[in-house]
Amino acid sequence: MRDLILDGCAPAPLASYLKAIGALRVVAGQADPAARGWWSGDRFVLSCGLDAESLVEFFLDRYRPTPAVSPWNGGSGFHPKDHRAAIERIERDGSPRLAHYREAITTGRAAVTAVAGLGAKEAKVALVARCRASCPDEALEWMDAALVLSPDGQQLQYPPLLLSGGNDGRLDFSNNFMQRLCDVLPGLGDGDAGHRERSAGWLRAALFGDGSPPLRDAAVGMFNPGGAGGANAAAGFSGASRVNPWEFVLMVGRPPAWRRSSTCAPRAASSGGGARRATRSSSPRLWPTWAWAAGSTHSRAMPSTSGWAPTTSPPRSAECGCRTGGGHR
Repeated sequence: MRDLILDGCAPAPLASYLKAIGALRVVAGQADPAARGWWSGDRFVLSCGLDAESLVEFFLDRYRPTPAVSPWNGGSGFHPKDHRAAIERIERDGSPRLAHYREAITTGRAAVTAVAGLGAKEAKVALVARCRASCPDEALEWMDAALVLSPDGQQLQYPPLLLSGGNDGRLDFSNNFMQRLCDVLPGLGDGDAGHRERSAGWLRAALFGDGSPPLRDAAVGMFNPGGAGGANAAAGFSGASRVNPWEFVLMVGRPPAWRRSSTCAPRAASSGGGARRATRSSSPRLWPTWAWAAGSTHSRAMPSTSGWAPTTSPPRSAECGCRTGGGHR
C-alpha cells in the first residue's frame, strides 16, 4: 500500500472536499477495494496499491463513470430545449466503460416518453419511479443522492447535497457532468491530438496540485463559490465561471448519499438573502468536521439545511459517514 498525498484536495471549499471523497470511492470501487483515505492537516491522503502515475493512468483509461442521469430535470439533456451535445456523444460512444451510462440514458428516454401525457407533478414522480425500476444498478447511487421516493410512491424528497433533485436552479449537475466527461475521457472528446495530454494535466492538478493548466469556462454551481464567476470575480466588472473538468467529474461522479439527522450542531456561517457559505464546526462533540449551510433562495420546498462531514485523521473506507440536519439550535 502506498500513501499518496493529494495536495490538490483540501477540505474547503465543498467542491474540493467532495472531490477527495469521490476519488477515494472510485479507487476503492474500481481499482483497489482495500483503499483508505484520511485528512492530514488540510490535505487528503489516499492509501492504495497504486502509485501516482498509475493512479493517473487508471482514471484516464479504466475509470467507469457513475451513470448520472436526471431526466426529471429541465436542462438534463433529455428534453428538446436542453444542451444535448454531451449526452448524444455518450450515446454514440461504443466503449465498454460507458456501457452502463448508455443503458441509463436509454432507460431515461423511455421513461420521459412514457409519462408525456401526465401532469407536471404526477409525471415527475412517475418518471422517477420508472427510472428506479429500470435503470442499471450503477445508476441508483446517483438517484439515491439526488432524490428519495416516498414508500407510498407518491412524493419526492430531496437530500440537500444536490439541492432540488440534482440541480442548482437551471444548472443540471448530471448534464454538466456529461459535458466534463467529454472534456477528460480520451476517445470521448473532439479527437484533437492534445486531448489526452490536456486531460492528464487537469487530473494531476486536481489530485496533486501539480501545475496550473488553463481552466474551462463552465458552470460549477454552489460547490465552489470562488470559481462561480459573476460580479467582481475578475479584474473587470465580472468574470466567467471556470472549472477544472476533472474536479467536477470527481466531485459529482460519486456523491455520498448523506444521511439526514436532527443532531444539535453549531450554527454554520450564513449571509443575508440565503447565500451559501461554509465554515469549520467548533463543537467538541462533532469536531473535526466540515460544516456547510444551504439557504433556499429559489425554492420554498427546500428548507435551510446544513451538513457535517468528517475530516478525521484515522483511515476511513470509501463509505465514510456524512450527515445532514434540518436546522440549527
